[in-house]
Amino acid sequence: MYQHRSLSNRGDEMLETTQEYRNAIVSDVRVIHASFTLNNQIYDKSHLKKIEHDASISGGSSFVPGGTFINSLSVELNQIVEGIEEMMPSTASIGVQTIDGQAAMLPLGRFFVTEIKLDRNSKVTKLKLQDEFVRLLGQYDSQLSYPSSSREVFQEIVTMTGIPVSDAINLPDVSIKTKLEKATFRDAIMYLAQLDGTFARFNRDGKLDFIDLKATTKQITRSQYGATGLVRDEIKYKLGSIECTVDKTKIVSGNRSGNKMVLKNPWMTQQLLDRLYNKYRDLSFYPYELSWRGDIDTEPGDWVSVYWGSENTRFDIPVFSHHITFDGGLSSKTNAKESGQSQSQYKYRGPVQEKLDYIESLTTKIGRLYLDEAEPINPKEGDKWMKPSGGYAIMYERVDGQWVRKVDTADLNKIIETITTDEVIAKKISAGLIQSLEINARQITAGSLDLNRISITNGSKPIMEVRDGKIDFDVSSVEDFKKPIKEVEAKLELKADKVITEDQLKHLQDQQLVMMQEMKAKATLETVLEWKAKYEAFVKSNESERKQAQDDLVSLSQRMIGIQNDLGSMTAIWNAIDRNMKFGNEGLSIGNPQGDSSILVSDNRISMMSGGREVMSISQGVIHIDNGVFTKSIQIGYYVESQYNVNPKYNVIRYVGP
Repeated sequence: MYQHRSLSNRGDEMLETTQEYRNAIVSDVRVIHASFTLNNQIYDKSHLKKIEHDASISGGSSFVPGGTFINSLSVELNQIVEGIEEMMPSTASIGVQTIDGQAAMLPLGRFFVTEIKLDRNSKVTKLKLQDEFVRLLGQYDSQLSYPSSSREVFQEIVTMTGIPVSDAINLPDVSIKTKLEKATFRDAIMYLAQLDGTFARFNRDGKLDFIDLKATTKQITRSQYGATGLVRDEIKYKLGSIECTVDKTKIVSGNRSGNKMVLKNPWMTQQLLDRLYNKYRDLSFYPYELSWRGDIDTEPGDWVSVYWGSENTRFDIPVFSHHITFDGGLSSKTNAKESGQSQSQYKYRGPVQEKLDYIESLTTKIGRLYLDEAEPINPKEGDKWMKPSGGYAIMYERVDGQWVRKVDTADLNKIIETITTDEVIAKKISAGLIQSLEINARQITAGSLDLNRISITNGSKPIMEVRDGKIDFDVSSVEDFKKPIKEVEAKLELKADKVITEDQLKHLQDQQLVMMQEMKAKATLETVLEWKAKYEAFVKSNESERKQAQDDLVSLSQRMIGIQNDLGSMTAIWNAIDRNMKFGNEGLSIGNPQGDSSILVSDNRISMMSGGREVMSISQGVIHIDNGVFTKSIQIGYYVESQYNVNPKYNVIRYVGP
């Protein structure tokens, strides 16, 4: 049996690990363990199908100081877990079994539940969680007097939010001239970090920390990733200048050739921007993506050494983003995707865009297909672009924000014989392409279809054909088109310009509503007739019973005339064995003299008493009840509220109306 041994975080430093851990994590044979705690319940490796941890300092694909990336956790449990609520806190850790049989565990952080899915068929609970930044999206309304200091602003944010903070934070004491307007707590933290050129994040202990890029002794050898595990650009990223917008005014630092970083920070000054530029002016690295065996010890912000080609060739790379997957084993994806190409403008990714980028990166979807000579506008990841070239086409795919040439299509059969996509967008689709490809799409948008021939068929029978510029349309085999088109047009009451006015549209809508009502009436007519027959039978059978009751009432009234008394202010009491009735000016009282419950009927009110206090009344057409218990259900109008039959802890509301 193994035992868990926790390894703690030391602020801005590397995660503290033992030599036993380091030996075990690089071993060819390793045993990985995992733990997940939620609602005071601990789930170990035997309960966990999968854990995925995604962490970054700046969105993974961009080098922008400030950070505030929302680290996330995905968890799959091989059982149904009831009672999970949104924003419920949790922790997770992953470790490796050491030679002494213990599991050296490293924390992943503190997270809050944001999505719950119970798959009762497969008996699987799937959870999405995010770190503390998810609680800092509320508006920051500072109560300080400005100008103020950065440390005072930071302390106010900590006091207002109650977030845990690392002892290693040491912000520079700089002047903040203006109060933020329409900004979140997360925005403010990002601005503060940028002033110091650091990255704000919640560390593995769940505490807010401001970190720098830091050197490590970690080495990733060729044996730790496959033949295609490492993809590296051949052009280094180098920072040329930084441009920052401050209250609609742009300030710039640096003028060298290279990449341009664009920021927006209302608290930035020229002096602070110069200091930020000098901090990173010599930064250079090869942008890369690395899929490898993984190490729980690796964190965004680390510099690691990767062996390239032969074992004697290595280069140092920064970790901007680190993705860990536990599924019984362990694997990782690490990257710094910043382009090495010089850009006229590098788009700043703020907190909202970072979150959108993250959500999009987790969304699997079929991209759009573009067929055009011009480069598509606003393409998305996974989109494909077929660019005509000399009667053929070149196929590109959108990968990591760039168009990547996939196939030289002099031979179109090398692309694909069938393209399936959500949408085809093209200014012009040529016959040369259509003849070589079969396109399946829910929507095709094109400025023109340049086709020698197009055919729409129903099975093997042609419905519409385009040949030699003429349209041959045959609707004889299609049931919906059997009515003559002229008959349909006559009912639309079109104007001369063939434009349907608002009145005509309203007329059509009214006709549609009438038709729907008629269909509903016809559908329920049989039910109504059946109900009417049953009701008439009920009335007939009840008639004799009602007549008998009326006769009894007359007989009783006649017999009571003889004993009628004028009591005045007196009270008449009828005593039974254990019940009594009282008549007086106040009304009729019915109850047990030894009990605590009774009913009082007056001229304009019926009261039910308990313990001498009115608990229910009927007056002016309204029933009033102080407290009530419905053991099964209650109906109001067309809706019934009752216990959920699967879990009696919950109530459900069902529609039962017509």
